[in-house]
Amino acid sequence: MRRLLPCFCSILLVAACNTEQRELKQALRAAGSNRPELEAVLDHYRSDADSLKLRAAKYLIRYMPLHRSYGDEIERLYDRIDSMIPCYGDPDSLTAAIADEYLRVKSQISTHFDIQTVSSDYLIRNIEQAFDLWRNKPWAGLLDFEEFCEYLLPYKCYDMQPLTDWRSDWADRYDGKLGTHECVLWQDNPRIAASDVNTALQASKPYFYARPNPCPIFRASTVTNLPTGLCPETCIAAVQVMRSKGIPVCIDFTPNWAARSKNHYWMTVVNHRHQHEVFSAYGSNPGIPHCIDRAISKVFRVTYSPNPEVVRILKKDRWMPDALPCLFTRDVTETYLKTDDVSCRLYDDLDPDGTVYLAVFDDQNWIPVCWGARKGNTVCFERVGRDVLYMPIAYDERRSMYPVGEPFFLQNNGEMKYMHPDTLHRRVIRMNRKYPIYEYFTDIKPNLSGGVIEAATDPEFRNVRTILELPKDTLVFAGTEMIRCTDAFRYWRIRSTNGGLLDMAELHFYDGDQKLDAELFTTVVDEKSCSVVDQIDDDDALTYASLQDPNNSIWFDFHRPVNVSKIIWIRRGDGNDIYPGYDYTLYYWNNRNWMVIERQCAGLHTWIDFQNIPENALLYLACDTTGKQSRPFLYQNGIIVWY
Repeated sequence: MRRLLPCFCSILLVAACNTEQRELKQALRAAGSNRPELEAVLDHYRSDADSLKLRAAKYLIRYMPLHRSYGDEIERLYDRIDSMIPCYGDPDSLTAAIADEYLRVKSQISTHFDIQTVSSDYLIRNIEQAFDLWRNKPWAGLLDFEEFCEYLLPYKCYDMQPLTDWRSDWADRYDGKLGTHECVLWQDNPRIAASDVNTALQASKPYFYARPNPCPIFRASTVTNLPTGLCPETCIAAVQVMRSKGIPVCIDFTPNWAARSKNHYWMTVVNHRHQHEVFSAYGSNPGIPHCIDRAISKVFRVTYSPNPEVVRILKKDRWMPDALPCLFTRDVTETYLKTDDVSCRLYDDLDPDGTVYLAVFDDQNWIPVCWGARKGNTVCFERVGRDVLYMPIAYDERRSMYPVGEPFFLQNNGEMKYMHPDTLHRRVIRMNRKYPIYEYFTDIKPNLSGGVIEAATDPEFRNVRTILELPKDTLVFAGTEMIRCTDAFRYWRIRSTNGGLLDMAELHFYDGDQKLDAELFTTVVDEKSCSVVDQIDDDDALTYASLQDPNNSIWFDFHRPVNVSKIIWIRRGDGNDIYPGYDYTLYYWNNRNWMVIERQCAGLHTWIDFQNIPENALLYLACDTTGKQSRPFLYQNGIIVWY
């Protein structure tokens, strides 16, 4: 066996060399009339004593054919946007102006394949710059050649990025403390270098609203100066800036969160131990946990080389769902969490040739996060995250999604749990929310705890009567309280019992089913808090009044003594509590689609009782009046289990 091993390794090496030569020839053929430019690059480095530069040139050309870029016209759009930023005082007006400008010039912005347009001078300059960084920046010297090709060499950081001189543009900007550390352990440390530059980027962007921009923006300085944007843009900007300084960074992303809506992009840096450390572009630095508590189904890393599985799917189907921007990626899920390979039985009426995807639920729809390998009526999905609700899906000729297998929950022990609705056994359930409580509201729990409602006959509240104490030890967002006090009072108030902190979205008083109207007053003196006092009674669960001092309160003057038989209170929250007067629909999944169980109006309550619910059914409660957030759930032993 030991004698055969060198022979086997030699065969693999020859096979790899043959593959590289074949890919290089294919790339040169794809260049068409631009082939002389690429051959000039190869000829330039064949005469160079540094053989690694020739290998680097071949690497870039081999994987270039599928790369595309915006033309120079988009740079002129960025110039225009840069000039507009100082002229608008609020983000909404600026976004509208950018949208108008983009609409005006969009048809003039060209795109092209790099292999057919890139010049030899541009490619040689980028190769020389990358090697200079690798060999002269102390935090880059730890990279081996393969890591260098992945994290420093590419002439672009993301597909569609314009072919500009970005390395020169950002090499001397946003340095912060880079290269100034006296601690010897920090001088050649990539994670410290990334932290220094990221801190400088964050300082250059004093405020930031997580809203989409109306056009793709690849210029780092424009992203930095804009008050709006999303994580893909900030990551693309930051990776350009950091790679221009020789810092080995890359972009990772999940196509959709496993238990909430939207995708997410973040960054990693190759540290001195050759491990990838996570950080947030323009945000938290390496070493600080980033979204570590959120369930993840799949993670991909942005690469220069194309993913061969995606290339195969695109050749076969001529299309891939927009939720999977995965052409230049590789799967790195198992570097983040425990994964499993799962096999799913497919429905019998499935197109035998169609690609099957694995989807998660994004609050309203099933969103694909990866693709599977089919064998007849079975599909295998490799390296998927645990503690996630999944469903196999496919797409018809109109590119509309449809289920091709039963949803299942991949449990923490790796077992697949299916939900089969038992329509012969039904129950009643009470719902007071349609969405789980996530980390943000736990972080501000002091503002959402305690509180007392009091009443008096005089505005000084000299002979005050305690009517209702709100929950203090548990996080309860809303309540409907029946009041047993038979006395009538003109003046009512709410005050904090938790060190002065109290955020309340709505507080309504009822005599029977009649809502009582009052004039609002407050002891709050700061202008900001005083200006929002009326929001405690504006029928909007997403606005709120805030108390920040134990001596402050909000008064309700009814201008006459009133008997209160019911109080409805709703704390500051996400608008996902059952809201009085709103319409709701409860669904269950019947293995093909969501089926309506019952529609109800909440009435004068912060809860709804639903009848005839099938046992073991995957359920989904939607508000028909307003809002988008809802999560599937299972009702087990009187407890809601959110997915």
